[in-house]
Amino acid sequence: NKWFTRLAVAAAVVHTIAGLKLHYPVVGAAARRELAAARARLRNE
Repeated sequence: NKWFTRLAVAAAVVHTIAGLKLHYPVVGAAARRELAAARARLRNE
């Protein structure tokens, strides 16, 4: 019955995570400029 237990737990986890309705954060223009500057500094090292 291990396979059924694993199936039940996996289904519960998937259901719970789907219910969280997660999404990537929105990055503003200022943060994009800062990230681009940091990326440029790292490339120049």
